[in-house]
Amino acid sequence: TKLATKQSLEAAARDYEKMLARDDNAVDGPSARVLGNLAETYMMLGRMEESLDTYREALRNAGDTSTWYGYAVALDRDENPRQAIEIIRSLGREQHEAFKTSISPGGSTFFVPEGEKFYYFALSDEAFGFDEQAIDNWQKYIESGAHPEFQPRAKAHRDALLTRKKRRAIPIEPPWPELFR
Repeated sequence: TKLATKQSLEAAARDYEKMLARDDNAVDGPSARVLGNLAETYMMLGRMEESLDTYREALRNAGDTSTWYGYAVALDRDENPRQAIEIIRSLGREQHEAFKTSISPGGSTFFVPEGEKFYYFALSDEAFGFDEQAIDNWQKYIESGAHPEFQPRAKAHRDALLTRKKRRAIPIEPPWPELFR
């Protein structure tokens, strides 16, 4: 998975599928971590329907914050941004901060390529109304060149936030100033 080429991602998907086939008989069901990794791999391969289905299965087995965020990103990339934002908001700000901490050096979550993390940061910042941070993270994602197939979504998010920021900056003059004195 860390090689991030189409060929290596396809090989990783086959490996995760084999791991799950061996894990099916486990008492507590398939490994949520392997399911989450497979869902992410499917997403990177553009297999969005399989990605979403696999994320749902992972969440039924044990949904940590990074799996929920992965599911939200997959939804967003599958043109369901409202649902993605609602999922992130439902987890709360505390989980937003915990997720960011899990990605810091020494944390338990990694992204391939490294720039992919900025998509997650940007979407979660946007969900909580941290528009400046979201714009910055969307820009970092775009500049990273990570997953070119998802760049248009990132640009659309960034541009919408920039437009909203610009609209807020336009001063509004009341039509009858004498009434507002």
